[in-house]
This record gives sequence, C-alpha cells and structure tokens, in this order.
Amino acid sequence: MFRSFVRGSALACAFAAIAVADEPKQRAPSPEAKGEVYEAKAADGLAYQYFVPKDYDKQKGTNLVFILHGSNLDRRWGFANHPAGEFCAQDIVVCPDGTRANASGTFNFMQADKDTGRLHALHLELRKVFNVKETYVYGHSQGSFFAQYYAGQYPDFVNGVVGQASGTWIGTTLSKKHHHIAIALMHGTADPVVPYGQSVAAIAEYVKADYPNCRLRSLIGWNHWPDWNQAQQQIWYCVGTASKDSVRAEAAFDALMDVKDGADEVARYFVARRVLGETFCTPAHKEKARAVIARVERLAGAHVAALEKAAKDKSAWKLESAPAWIGHSRRFLREYQGVPACETYRKSLADRVEEHVGQAQRAWQEYQKFLEKDPQRAFAEGIDLVAKAFLADGYVNEEFLTALKGMKGDAKKLKIPATTLKLYDKAIPPYEQALKKGDDEFEKVEKSAGA
Repeated sequence: MFRSFVRGSALACAFAAIAVADEPKQRAPSPEAKGEVYEAKAADGLAYQYFVPKDYDKQKGTNLVFILHGSNLDRRWGFANHPAGEFCAQDIVVCPDGTRANASGTFNFMQADKDTGRLHALHLELRKVFNVKETYVYGHSQGSFFAQYYAGQYPDFVNGVVGQASGTWIGTTLSKKHHHIAIALMHGTADPVVPYGQSVAAIAEYVKADYPNCRLRSLIGWNHWPDWNQAQQQIWYCVGTASKDSVRAEAAFDALMDVKDGADEVARYFVARRVLGETFCTPAHKEKARAVIARVERLAGAHVAALEKAAKDKSAWKLESAPAWIGHSRRFLREYQGVPACETYRKSLADRVEEHVGQAQRAWQEYQKFLEKDPQRAFAEGIDLVAKAFLADGYVNEEFLTALKGMKGDAKKLKIPATTLKLYDKAIPPYEQALKKGDDEFEKVEKSAGA
C-alpha cells in the first residue's frame, strides 16, 4: 500500500497562512519568561519561538510540546495556527524553524542525522533550562514525517508523537524499544496535497510493529489545513495512554472530557481505559471513565448490528445499487478504529478487504503510470479501482474521486471514449450515493444508540 513515503510535498503546508501581528520579543528561554511568545536561537543558530504557561512552576515542572511546520515555512507557522496559551495551555510549547534552510529563505525538516541532531541539540538545551517532565512532538505534513523520524532516532527523549497529513518515511525506526511512545496520526479524508491513504498505511505499520498505543484519527471531509483542536486532543490521547505519570494521565482525561466542539470520543475511550486501571484515581474519575467506555462500546455494538443486518441483503455488495452499507461501513471503521467491536467487525471483512486491496494496488499503479502519458487509460483504471476495490479505504477517497470527476469534465479534450464514460456513470455516481447514504445511516445509529 502507500507507506510513503514521499519526503514531503513542496506545497504541503502552503495552504495554512502565516498571519503574524507583532514580532515576538527576543528573549533567551527562562523559567521567568512566562505568559508571552518569545523568540530565541539555539547554540547552533536554529531559531525558534516558545511559550511558557503563566503558572509554570519549576519545582513541579511540566511537559514540553514541539510544533514542527510543513515544507517551505518557518517557526512563525506554529503559533499562527496554534494559539499560544490555548493550544496545550499547561505545557511549554516550542516552534522551531525547519532544520535546513532553502534558497527562498524558508525551511524544511529533512531525513538525515544532522537534521535530527539539530532538533535534539535544541531539545537538550531546553531540558537544561526547564523542568521537562515528558516531551511530545507534533508535526504537520513534512513536520509529521520528521516528528516520527526524530522519535525513532531518540526514543529515550520522546513520550508521544502526533502527526497530521503525512505518512511515515522509509527508514523510520519502529521497534520494541519504541513501544513506550504513543503514536496518533490524523488525516483529512479529502486532503488534496498528501493522500489520506498514506496515514492509513502508516498506522498499519505501527500496529504491525505491536505498538500498544497507536491510532489514526480520520478527519472526515477535512482538507490539508492544520486543526489545532484535533491536534491538541491527540496530544492528550498520547499523554493519557502512555504517560509514566498517572496524575498527568488523569489530567489528560479531564481535558478530553472538557472538549465541547469536535470532541474525539474514541480518544476519550482509550484514556478512560487507562484511568479505570489506575488504583489511585478517585471514584468520581472512575465513574466518568466507566460511562465513557460503556457509551462508546454501546455505540460500536449498535453500528455492528446495523451493518451485519444490511450486509445480508443480496444487493449490499453490488455497487450499482448504491448500498448505504458501503458508506456506513467505511465511516464506522474509520471513526471507531481500535474499539473491540469495530476490530472484530474489521476481521470479519478481512478476506474481502484483502481481495479489494489487491485489485486496488494493481489499478492504482496503472492509474499513476498512465496519468501523464495516457490519461484515457488512467481514467479507465481509476474507474476500475472504484468499481472493483471500493473497500480499499486507503485508495478510494474524496481527493481521488475529485480527480476522476475533473477528468470526466475534460472528456472531449482527453478524447475519452463514450464506452469509458458509461463505465464511469455505472460506478462513480452510485459509489458517491453509497457514501452519502452511509453517512446518513451512521448518524442515524449514533443518534438512536447514543441516547
């Protein structure tokens, strides 16, 4: 599948604007530099901005969170898209330039020892100044690839990684030595820059490597832009599931429970299971945790019951009938990943999915191969990919459907034959209808079973 592994698109973060008001004051990092964004440089000249909470207490210490920007940007991107004092408000947040400058005066994070070494040198400098309890590295696009690579290089210094809109570089170290690191990847299903399938494949690699705490947060219908609310929740997931400090795990659970808009209930579920297992946690926390676990498992069970009933219909596997089951199943498998009932259901589809993935791999390779030199052939292979491999979630996604739709719009220019256009009409509109009907079914179950 895709475990990609592109080194980061040059356009990867160009969509996220850098809206800078006043430039931060220059100030060397200090426990007294609290409540304001400041700018400083590491010993080797790596520039960064940082924010220390107003209530930071050096005796108690706190966590350190790095924000790593995407390709061809700089340190300003961090707080322009993740408001200081709101994003991970209890943590020290640091936004460095990429480790290597380019000709335009912006920066990139590259896959080389000298690049991870630069970030690590800054990391060590900050640990000397602040009482850092644990470190969590969050990256967007190219910064996400690098965040995972850095954790692979320096596992003893990282407790969790959150990445949005990426995949995993070939050469990133995944081993038992890294199992203490929680991994949360999130990706917009309509990302037009970095394919959603790259994160699907990447998280599969972590599962295969037996990471005890790893997950993919699918951002349904979302594009390539950063989403600081979701990123913050994934950091709390990492803290809540993998922190060595039980008190911090409990605090992460509280933070997740306080989210009002866009709450990630499955992240709450995993942290609730950790909280429930802690002997010191208060009865109130345990009661809350039990309620979250019961609700998520009840919802997952209701989805499985509805899906199994729908799949018994003979038309459920016929794409031309636009069965809601297809869209419902895809949405459920994305949003409830890791919940026991969901994984049992996933296993029940394993043989079918494997068959579809095999078809998808062939069609995807042909689609890519002919996209430039023979768009007629590429268009036909793209249709075949949807018609025969609609369960291959890492391939058949919104950005791919949009590309096919654009090619259909240019049918005359591309000299696409009428017979191929008929195949498009037979497969693509029914598939899109199946997705829409499936979303409606998903919401219906959520509403009825969540009461």
